[in-house]
Amino acid sequence: SNGAQIMTERVVKKIAEDLEKTFGIADVNEGDIEIDILSYPEKSNQNDPDKALPEANRPEINPETLPVTPSFPVQNVKFKQEFFMTNNLCFSTNNGATIASPFFDVFFWDQELIISASKLFKKLIKRALDIFGSFILLVLLSPLMMLISILIKFTSQGKVIFKQNRIGYKGKFFTCYKFRTMKSNTEHKGHEEYVKKLIHGDNNNINTGSEKNPCFKIKNDPRITSIGKILRKTSLDELPQFVNVLKGEMSLVGPRPPVLYEVEEYKNWHYRRILEVKPGITGLWQVIGRNRVTFDEMVRLDIRYAENWSILLDIQILFKTILAVLKCDGK
Repeated sequence: SNGAQIMTERVVKKIAEDLEKTFGIADVNEGDIEIDILSYPEKSNQNDPDKALPEANRPEINPETLPVTPSFPVQNVKFKQEFFMTNNLCFSTNNGATIASPFFDVFFWDQELIISASKLFKKLIKRALDIFGSFILLVLLSPLMMLISILIKFTSQGKVIFKQNRIGYKGKFFTCYKFRTMKSNTEHKGHEEYVKKLIHGDNNNINTGSEKNPCFKIKNDPRITSIGKILRKTSLDELPQFVNVLKGEMSLVGPRPPVLYEVEEYKNWHYRRILEVKPGITGLWQVIGRNRVTFDEMVRLDIRYAENWSILLDIQILFKTILAVLKCDGK
């Protein structure tokens, strides 16, 4: 794209200036530096989105321990970076020597400062909305939550609140709260196998709907209690997660928080859904796709949300979630 070309030219120019200033190496030609810009798939017709990030382009180098040497040939200098995984930039020479590039501290300073300030402002607004919204909803819905607790306690054995380790923002573990919808001491092996097939795109074998109207969920799950079926159908089992929102572990809107055995099956580009925004109680997947879309399409919805977040978008999703709950368009 035009933006990538402009960035490439700026990076090449700065590398050449830095080489001359730091190591006294002049006359660096454009052909001496190779730029690799990697992007992740946004379109559903990608045959194999995992190939968007080949192994060769992910150097396992610790920039803090890189050897710095002023004497090396400049031919075919290669600059590579995986943008969303690290802020450390480096480039390697054809003889194996690798050097860190200090000019980036200056080159990106103003731009990073502006971006950081903008992101911080957005995060503060989103956090304020989360605190205010979750507190008000907990107060208003407390009678309903008390009623649900009583129904769960008197219709099945076990605790009212189900606690589970989930993976949150940037891979941090947290305890996620939900109303218990399953029988106590149930096995989850079958669900693990189902999730594995879902992530790896074995859609024909796990589609419990039709080809025209697919449905990617386990139907008639014997582990779910009678009250649990109603709670899942109305999404009321998610209400305790307002506590997670108050604690700052989740947001009102964002990707759903995955469990560990799900993340262990992720492809490279799937990680963006936990690296860019906090997990949420509801999100684009819940109001647009639900169980009718594949896992890859769900991740693309999460990435689209992260890239286009705004207060208006969050409000729209929250209102659509209320409509989905009233329609009982749940799990």
